[in-house]
Amino acid sequence: MIASSLFKHLALAAALSVGGYVGSEALAPVTGVSLVGQAQAQVKFKGKIKRILIKKRRTGSGFKVVARTGGDDPNAVASATVSLSAAGSGEPLGSFDLGDAKRGRVESTLDLTAEDLTLTAGQIINLEVVAGLINEDGQPGDDVVASIIPVELVEGTTGRPRGDGVGENGWKARVRVNRAGQLVAVLMHENKAWDGALDAASLIDEGGEPRALAIGEVRQRRVATTQIDLEDAGPLAIATTLFDAEGTVIDTRNEIVSVSEDVAAELSKVTVRQTNSGDAKLVTITSGNGDASLAVSITDAETGEVVLDTVDASPVSSVRTFLYQDLEFQPGESPAGYIYLCLIDQVDTDGHPVGEQYEVEVVMPAYVEGGENMTVSQFNNGEGQVVVTVDAEGFYSLSTGVRGQTELGSVNLIFEEPFEGPAPVETEVDQVFTGQFDKWIQKGDAALPANYAVSATLTEGGVFVGGVDGAGGEGTGTVYKNGKGTKKASNQAEQQHFALL
Repeated sequence: MIASSLFKHLALAAALSVGGYVGSEALAPVTGVSLVGQAQAQVKFKGKIKRILIKKRRTGSGFKVVARTGGDDPNAVASATVSLSAAGSGEPLGSFDLGDAKRGRVESTLDLTAEDLTLTAGQIINLEVVAGLINEDGQPGDDVVASIIPVELVEGTTGRPRGDGVGENGWKARVRVNRAGQLVAVLMHENKAWDGALDAASLIDEGGEPRALAIGEVRQRRVATTQIDLEDAGPLAIATTLFDAEGTVIDTRNEIVSVSEDVAAELSKVTVRQTNSGDAKLVTITSGNGDASLAVSITDAETGEVVLDTVDASPVSSVRTFLYQDLEFQPGESPAGYIYLCLIDQVDTDGHPVGEQYEVEVVMPAYVEGGENMTVSQFNNGEGQVVVTVDAEGFYSLSTGVRGQTELGSVNLIFEEPFEGPAPVETEVDQVFTGQFDKWIQKGDAALPANYAVSATLTEGGVFVGGVDGAGGEGTGTVYKNGKGTKKASNQAEQQHFALL
C-alpha cells in the first residue's frame, strides 16, 4: 500500500497547478470546486517518533502497540518496527512491524502578514483540500478527492480568531491565527484509514481564487497487536525504528514504558452530610475508568436502624484526567515563572478532536529544592484545568482534568510560539488517560443518627473491586479517605482535579 500511495501522491502532484490571490475582504461560503493551488509533492523522507504506547486490549486477547509519528510528508515514514524486552533482565520478548499509517492529520500554514490578509471573528473562510484517499479496506480510493470546508471564525480567549469546520467528503478543519500572524489549519478526515496523504490545501476568496497553504508536519498513527504475554513482564524496554521508502533508518528511539491497563476502580473519599431537611446524605468520590457502580449504607450505631441504603450506577459529575510526564525545555534557562500560551484539543478514542479548541495561559512553577511545587490554570470557564508540577528532582509534568467529557481518549496540548521563556523540546504533547474521578451523592429519607456506621461497596460488572465497611463517625465530615497521592507530584496533581467535581 505504501508504494501505491507514493505513486498516487506523485501523480496527483504532477497534475496540480499554482493558484492566485486572496484579498483581505470578508470571505463567504462558496459552492463550486476551484482548481487547487500549489501541490506539496516534495518527498524529504524526514520523520520522527512522537510517542509509543502499549495497552491491554479492551476486547479480545493480547496487547496493542500504538506509535505516533511525525514528518514533513505522508510518505516520509514508510515502515516502523518495534522490539520488546524486559527492562530488568533484558530478556527479548518479541519484534514486529507496526503496519501502515492510519488516522493522519496535517498541519498547514498561511502567512497572513506577508499576504496582507486580515481575518477577524465573524468571517467565514473557505479552505479547499485535494488528496488521494485510502478506503476503509486499505485499498486506494478515488484518484482525486476535492473538498471545500467552510469555517466560521470566532474570537478566541486571547482575541485572535479561531474556528472549526466540516466540509464535503468527510473532511474537517480546525483553524486558528497564531501570535506570529499565521493562519494555522489542522486538516483531518473522518475515514479512520486515511494515511495523511494531502496534496494541496488552499484558502479561497469570494472570486474562487486559491492561495496555497504550506503543508507542514504530518502526524500519523500506527497500530499493531501482539499475543505476546506482557501481563507479568513488568516495565518494558522498547526499541522503535523508522524507515523511509528505501529502507534507510530515519529515526530510532529507546525507552522504558509500562503496559497501560484499565485503571482499577477504588474509593477515594467518603463524606457524611445532611440535606437541608436534616436527612442523611453521603458524598463519595471514586476513581477508575468510569464503569463502576456504588452501593452505600448508613446505619444507626446504637439501634441498628438503616437510614440510607441505595445502589447507584450514575455519578452526579465526572472528571477525566490525562498526564504527560517528563516535560523538557531547551537548556540554558529555567522556565520557572514564565507564562506559556497553550492550545488544548480534546481527542476521542479514535484520535479525532472533539468540541472546541481552548486557549489557556500556563505559568511554570519554580523548582523547590527537596520538595515539590505546582501551578493550576483553568480553561473553558472552569470546565477544565491544567496542573503543572515540578518534583524534587526538577522534572516537570502536565496533568489536565476535564469535567463531564467521559468519552475522551486523550488531550493534546500545543505550546504556542513565540515563547516568553525557553522553548519546550516538544511543542505539541499528547496527554494519556490516567483515570476518571466520579462524584456520587446519595440521600436517605431519615435523620442522620448521632452515632453511625458507613459502608460503601464499589463494583464493576457485578464484581467487587473495593470498599469500606463499618466506618464509624459522629456528626458530619469525612469518614474515609484514601491516602494515595500524598507523596508523588503526579498524584498530587490528580488530587487537584477534585475541585472540578
